[in-house]
Order: sequence, then C-alpha cells, then structure tokens
Amino acid sequence: MNEYYDQNAVLTSERLTLRPLREDDASAIFHNIYHDREVLRYYLAPYKENEAEVDLRGMIERTRRNGIYVFAIALKETGETIGLINEFGNRDSSHDCVELGYAIGSGYWNQGYGTEALRETCRFLFGKGVRKIRCGTIKENTRSIRVMQKSGMKWEKSEPGAIIHQDRYWDVEYYYMTKEMINTKPKIKAVLFDYNGTLFIDDDINRICWKQTFDELSEGKMDTDAFLDACIGARNQPMVEKAFIELGLPLDEEKIMYWARRKETRYYQEYCRTHERNTLVNGAAEFIEYLQKKGIPYNLCTASLIENVRFYFGYLGLGQWFDMDKVIYDDGHHADKKEMYLSGAASLGVPISDCLVIDDSAGSIRGAIEAGCRHIVAIRKKDTPKLPEIIQVVDDFSEIDLSILES
Repeated sequence: MNEYYDQNAVLTSERLTLRPLREDDASAIFHNIYHDREVLRYYLAPYKENEAEVDLRGMIERTRRNGIYVFAIALKETGETIGLINEFGNRDSSHDCVELGYAIGSGYWNQGYGTEALRETCRFLFGKGVRKIRCGTIKENTRSIRVMQKSGMKWEKSEPGAIIHQDRYWDVEYYYMTKEMINTKPKIKAVLFDYNGTLFIDDDINRICWKQTFDELSEGKMDTDAFLDACIGARNQPMVEKAFIELGLPLDEEKIMYWARRKETRYYQEYCRTHERNTLVNGAAEFIEYLQKKGIPYNLCTASLIENVRFYFGYLGLGQWFDMDKVIYDDGHHADKKEMYLSGAASLGVPISDCLVIDDSAGSIRGAIEAGCRHIVAIRKKDTPKLPEIIQVVDDFSEIDLSILES
C-alpha cells in the first residue's frame, strides 16, 4: 500500500493545484459543495446549513486509513479551493481499477476546471500502477458527463436505479479510461458534417412539411401523425414509398420522385422563407472558421436532394463555407449514409478512420461507424446512442472540445 499511497502527493496542471485535503479547507468545501444547492442537485450529498457540519477530519482520516486519495482542487494563481476530487468505493488490492468522484462549486462551472482536474488525477493514478479508472454520475447530470467525455473517457455502461438518495432511485452512467488511453488523442485529419438536424435544426420543419405533403397525397385520408411517428427520419424516396404502400398505390418510381421533390420545393423551402428560418446552429460558423484557420479539410454529407442543396446554398448562404461541387448529397447513387460518409472521406483524400463525423441521427451515426469512422461528435437528441465511437455529445457547436483537433 505504501508504494501506492502518498499522503503528501501534490499534482499541478496548467491552472490548478491538486493537493491533500486539509481541515482548514472546511469553509471553502462548505460554500462550494455542501451549501451549494446547484452542486447538490447532482452530487447527492446532504445539504448543510452550517460550516461546523462539514467533517473534513473524518474524511481525511478515512482516506488515509484506507490508502486512497482525496485532493482539494485549488486555483494555482490564488490558492483558492474550489472543489475536491477523490477515490471512493471498492477497489481491488492490486489497484488495477479505481473509481473517482469530483465536485466543483457552481461559481466555477463552464471554465474547464473539472476536465483539467480529472485528466491530471488520471495521469497521476496511472503512474501509480492503476490500469483502469471509472467515473459515474446520475443520468441527469449532463454537465459531468461532458467533463468525462472531454477528459477522454469512453462510455462503459448504464445502471438503472444504482443509487438511492432521498427516497429516490437514480440511474447512473459510467465512463472509463485505461492507462493506454490517457495520452492517446484521436488522429483527426478531416471533418465530415451532416446537415439537417446538425448544422441546421429543422426537425420541426420536416414533420410539418411531411404532414402537409401526405395530407395532399392522400387527400386527407391518411393518419399522417401516426405514420410519421412510425417512420420519420428516413430518406425522402423511402418515406414516400412507404406512404404509397400505406395508401395502396402502385409503386411508380417517377411519381414517388415527384412527391419526394414536392415535399422539398413546395413545402419545406416555402416554410423556411415564410418563417425566416435561415441561420445555422449556434457556434457552427465559428467552428468552420476554426477548421479553415487550422487548414483542416472538411465537407458536407447530406441525405437531401439536389433541389434542397441548391436552396441551402442560395437562401442559407452555405457557399461561404462549402464548395457545392464537392458536397455529397442524395443523387441516387448512395444507398445510405454509410456510403455517403465513405464518399465524403474519399472527396477529401482522407481515410474515414481519420475523419471526425458530426451528426445528430442515431441511424446516420451507426452508418458512419459501419463505414469505419471511430471519432464522432453527436448533436444531442432523445435517442442519441451510447457508443464508444461517440467522443462527445453536445447541444451545439460552441460546446465542441477543440483540443480533439489538435495534433
């Protein structure tokens, strides 16, 4: 145990000092954790009214007795304690696998401190012979999940009802990192963008316009809401083909293409113009400009028909960021998104395994993985899958960790 545990260990990173927790940290830990209701929404510890209720002496004694680490997270510049990070739970005697927990005062959120502290602690523990590190957080704590993802951890498993707190069972998401992963950065040489639902949020528009299209096609005889619940998200032609089957119409390829195009040119484009839907997702323009500055090649892979691609370039101004002649779209030669992403990678002269794909659709994400992509940023949706190839889940482009693109 002595070789593993050093009660005087101090770690330093760019902005932080991680040092042994002291009894005089009680005031800072009280205000930043146990008296901070925002933190306790997810940290699942009892709220404390008074500083005297914080028993750091007991915590310090227990960790020393058990030979596990608990560090105060302090700002290097000021020495101010802003949180803590510690081992907890069961650990095998060989120290092959440990579990970490962490908490930082809400006044210091969104500044990358959690990610920095977790990375540095992982490096230290791997240097002590640990082979695997795991972190868990309740499912609702998306902020902590981002910290784990940005630190390089991969999703491991979900455990429904794994924790009971205040008479409620909480689902827990577990992420992990191995020693081999700590200094491994993805080799990303190019970026492939999905468009609909990724660069441009139009889920609501598509549903409205498909409903209008099928109401017209069926002359009001189809239960379009039920139909869309069952199959929305498919490419245009398969959607229309399913509608023809539902209505008992003969599968005429020319008529199917007519209605597939009509949905876009008659309803979708008109809706965008009428409602002035003409802006990309927050942070998308800045992200593309970053790629340009870094000289990282990129391309657009969309399941849209050429009529909509032209509309995007004309009405939405995509020409300032993309070369229309190189865009991969639904030209009838790609069976699915897998083939589109393979074509997109080929258009840039980069293997798909070295590309970062940014997509929102669970089906398209799986298509990218089938194509050989191993680095995916997912735009958060209700059905976003938990897959090891997804290195980050974000609400918009401003949340993407740019360090994944640094060589």
